[in-house]
Amino acid sequence: MKRYIIAIALILSVASIAFAGGYQALTVANTSIGLTATTYGRARSALCRLETGPIRYTIDGTTVPTADVGIPVYPGEWIILESADQIKNFRGFRSTATSGSLKCFFID
Repeated sequence: MKRYIIAIALILSVASIAFAGGYQALTVANTSIGLTATTYGRARSALCRLETGPIRYTIDGTTVPTADVGIPVYPGEWIILESADQIKNFRGFRSTATSGSLKCFFID
């Protein structure tokens, strides 16, 4: 029994290290906006969910999103950023009169 408790404690500690990261709530309005470096730090990936207002986003580091440029995302959909560069280069812009509420969790 003691071995099982130790094994479970070890698994939970490794899982908490693997998923340690930051969290950011971001309002995506009618000005191009990115994620905050002090929040994502050294994260290697991010999982973001759009809760309100459709947006468009880019991750190439050069294209600025507008109401007509970028990848469209609608409320209830997820954005998966798979590298530190994608997180750093993320830019969002609302595509209607309603600002988007984006919730992101960063994974080291």
